[in-house]
Amino acid sequence: MEKVFKKICKKCNGKCCRLNIMITRKDKVKLGRKFDENSFKKYGKNIYVHWKNCPFLISDKGCTLSQKSKPFDCRLFPLTFMYQKGKIKIFLNKKCPYVEEIPQIWISKRKKWLINELRSWTKEELKTYTSLIKKHSSSELTRLN
Repeated sequence: MEKVFKKICKKCNGKCCRLNIMITRKDKVKLGRKFDENSFKKYGKNIYVHWKNCPFLISDKGCTLSQKSKPFDCRLFPLTFMYQKGKIKIFLNKKCPYVEEIPQIWISKRKKWLINELRSWTKEELKTYTSLIKKHSSSELTRLN
């Protein structure tokens, strides 16, 4: 499955890396010294946002992070979610120029991964993430469930 994404991502040269990036409390720990809190704005207790190009992107080399150390938002893209009325609603972000080429099996597996990851999130984190998605990306989203 990663081979498919390597092909797709090479085509667009990391357009998603030029969007906002959200960092969760787990990401912060995982990134360790690579995470510079001063280059992010904090929302709520545990969500950090970088409003410009991803700080882990080097223009001629691409992402400097391994697949395992990539933040939640990066691993999830082009999917995202909103927490509404106590339920998780999953969306596809149309800002990915090759969204139509993403295999359905990847989407299904990633949705399961997302639900599993969100089990450790607090309601405050879910609400904070949702408010940021609504504010900055809602017009580009297509609902999947």
